[in-house]
Amino acid sequence: MLQLATRGYYIATVHRVVNASTTKTRYSVPLFWNPRLDAEIGSVELPPTLRWDRPPPLTDSLTHGGTNRFLPIYGDNAFKSLARSHPRVTQRHHADLRVASNGQFVQREHDY
Repeated sequence: MLQLATRGYYIATVHRVVNASTTKTRYSVPLFWNPRLDAEIGSVELPPTLRWDRPPPLTDSLTHGGTNRFLPIYGDNAFKSLARSHPRVTQRHHADLRVASNGQFVQREHDY
């Protein structure tokens, strides 16, 4: 969410576990704190003098080359992330929806 709210200034950390030992078992217990699904999250206003180490985004609400729009309701963003990460699950359980090229959810058109 912070990556989206800052238009990509802060980048989400890739989270993974690597067991460097071949003789010891490693356990990882991640903790993700999330707000209520109906929480409204605003954009973070960054100072205009803030230096970017990469090109800034072209618009205020898009990241990932225009394919991931920031939605103000946390639950909408969480559902969008799930659908983008697991398209087969989304198709199976939400066959009436599809993810548009800009990251928005739209109703599928049905041939009746």
